[in-house]
Amino acid sequence: MLPALNPLCHLVKGNRREEIVRLAVGLEADLVVVGTAAHWGIADLVQESAGAAIAKSLDCSVLVVKPPGFVTPVAVEEA
Repeated sequence: MLPALNPLCHLVKGNRREEIVRLAVGLEADLVVVGTAAHWGIADLVQESAGAAIAKSLDCSVLVVKPPGFVTPVAVEEA
């Protein structure tokens, strides 16, 4: 039998990248779930998304969830 899932939700103030990482490390989290949105244009060239920055900063699993209707700008070429 699988153990029951007991998810917790935390709301903190401050810089989202720093505070999510600080909270996850302090809680010894196994999984962090963050939402993200598509960004376009020059902003993407100079600033990494919060979801990507958080994923790079943690040793635990990070699930980055895209909004409904998101269409990736990456095209896959057929071989």
